[in-house]
Amino acid sequence: MNNNENPNSISRSIIITIEKILDRCEKLETKEEKIRYLKKVITDCQRIINLAETIDGKFLDITFVKKTEQNIDENLIWFLEKGGELNQGETSNFVREEKRYYLVSRAGSNIVRDIQCVIEGMSNIKEVLEDDVAVIETTESKEEKATLGTGNRIKAISGMTDIVRIFESMKDGGIIWSNTPVKDIAEIFFREPADKFLFEKRYNSIKSQLKKDGSSSNSEALVKFVIDLCKKSFHDKEYALEEIIKSLEEIQKT
Repeated sequence: MNNNENPNSISRSIIITIEKILDRCEKLETKEEKIRYLKKVITDCQRIINLAETIDGKFLDITFVKKTEQNIDENLIWFLEKGGELNQGETSNFVREEKRYYLVSRAGSNIVRDIQCVIEGMSNIKEVLEDDVAVIETTESKEEKATLGTGNRIKAISGMTDIVRIFESMKDGGIIWSNTPVKDIAEIFFREPADKFLFEKRYNSIKSQLKKDGSSSNSEALVKFVIDLCKKSFHDKEYALEEIIKSLEEIQKT
């Protein structure tokens, strides 16, 4: 991977892309529709990988991708346009030269995509989705639905990454047992075995990715949650607020 690549940005983009795809999948009504959609996206991932491997150069032109491989899932296009960006200021150093370099066509920007980043990202997304298809195919049966009923226990409206951050912080803070199984957390949100199993796999995947790159969050919902928690829990506890302020100041320095 190019030394100028920002691995944290790439990892976050992979997580976000998977979340976008699975969120859309969950909105589909039937098992067959979910499987059909995920398999289509898996095929799209492989199409992009195949195309990227044929490029004789280091960078990939997104316009070229859209023209050559039509009807690619919009969430994968989002990854290509947003994920794996070079650090600010680096892109001006690259120009077209004997078809070795490919610049992304995006209004007001010369953001470039490293081909190896594209291949690795698509491979990671494809692997997760293949696992999800296997889960849906093997665990979601009519008998289970008839016995256990339908619907979620608690509807989560924020992203999955927020859920992971909150529960892992609860473990670290001693609010819940540090060895709480993810399957127990899944029980809070889902009734269906397939949904719980899928939640567990997504949770562990995101947890591993966050631990790997130590990325921070851009979630407005998570910021609001932290602020509300502080207001409701420590509004008249100066010692606690001082400790929180001190910790936040330390975070800003790093």
